[in-house]
Amino acid sequence: MEVILYTVVVISILLSLVATIWIARKPGENKYDSKSKANVKRLTVIYGITTVVSAIIFVLYLYSL
Repeated sequence: MEVILYTVVVISILLSLVATIWIARKPGENKYDSKSKANVKRLTVIYGITTVVSAIIFVLYLYSL
């Protein structure tokens, strides 16, 4: 049961990352591209930090069993 939950969480994170990048690459206005570069960088950092923290918490949880 736990494996299914972990799989769902990982898939959700990956889909969120892909959707964010996909939306950032298909802007609706011409000036959006120049504005979105900083946003994409910030979002990438946020996803990276979230992934690392989640992995650490996951490992700590596994070793506490």
